[in-house]
Amino acid sequence: MSFINYETKDIRLKVVFYGPAGSGKSAVVAHIHERTGDGQKISRGGAADGVYYDTLQLSLGSIRGFRTVIDLFTVPRGADHRETRRALLESIDGVVFVADSRPGRLDENLASIDELGWALRANGYDPAKIPLVIACGQADAPDATPCATLSTTLLRTHPAAADVPVFAVDAVRGPGVFESLKAISKLVLSELRG
Repeated sequence: MSFINYETKDIRLKVVFYGPAGSGKSAVVAHIHERTGDGQKISRGGAADGVYYDTLQLSLGSIRGFRTVIDLFTVPRGADHRETRRALLESIDGVVFVADSRPGRLDENLASIDELGWALRANGYDPAKIPLVIACGQADAPDATPCATLSTTLLRTHPAAADVPVFAVDAVRGPGVFESLKAISKLVLSELRG
């Protein structure tokens, strides 16, 4: 969860971009980096076994006199990196689930959101209480599954599905990217205040 240092007046938040391989998680974070122009670089984190994921520090400015930074993480792809994905969800404040809207990817989306639920519970979180945004990546693909249809299927067991913000995202051109980021930022900050 969030780290607040009252002495230095710093708040640090953590949001993880989760989803199946190829859904556009890294592309979304790269687009955020390209458009923010704050000089931060995307860095690659990883374990000794060569598992890599993207991280980006993004300044939200000053909120009530506290310098606020949100750390964005993507999860690595591959079935053999399940434990790394779980570990990246430790001490999180929110999740952006980047679904793959391309035809034929429903099974991968369902497996990934089910794994997300498992990983959150394994870290002691109630998946229904973690701030969540659905970003329908690859929404510009030919014959893409409509975002409303995809999100309804993905949120089939979520007790507050109607309250989860959902956005169609095109990480190359930008529609939906910052809307998703703003939505998760608002949810996370709202939890912090609550």
